[in-house]
Amino acid sequence: MALSIKTTLAYVVMLRGNLEEARELAQDAVERYQRILGCEYEKTLQCTTTLYLFLQEMGQYREAINICLEVTIRRALLDPQRPHTLSVINNLAMLRRKQGRF
Repeated sequence: MALSIKTTLAYVVMLRGNLEEARELAQDAVERYQRILGCEYEKTLQCTTTLYLFLQEMGQYREAINICLEVTIRRALLDPQRPHTLSVINNLAMLRRKQGRF
């Protein structure tokens, strides 16, 4: 299965209410993107963002924050002024807020 399709399938599965299966699909896609394209590739970062959003929905804030930090650092190193970088930093702040850490 193509990785972009797997990521889309994970999102559809999440919308149908099966967060654990969605997380597993996204985790597998992230691992494959990292292995095939590398951690800094845009599609890898987008898929990793999807994974931490699933974790957030599942209430697994600590793991979501760790992954979000990883994406934030990689994006900031690649291009700190890109809108995606700023969006990820905002997501990190929102995750920390949900966890009660301001």
